[in-house]
Amino acid sequence: PVGRHVLLIADLEVSAGSELDGATAQEVHQSGLLRLLAVEPAGGGPVNWSLPGALRLGAQDRLYVIATRAGLSRVLARSRQPR
Repeated sequence: PVGRHVLLIADLEVSAGSELDGATAQEVHQSGLLRLLAVEPAGGGPVNWSLPGALRLGAQDRLYVIATRAGLSRVLARSRQPR
């Protein structure tokens, strides 16, 4: 815990057609709720731990985040394809 918040470390996949498909790394960050730590590109390859804010995310990229419960819930919703 940090202060009164429990922080969670999670990895998630960006679904094709989701809000995060085509978003920049900077657009994932939510102050006080979520920070994007690293991105593993679709199809494998080295994990990028030095993220430029302009890095574009794509379908099947794997994101590594640290977040509050609320932040994790929001990013999970944003990473899924709309129904």
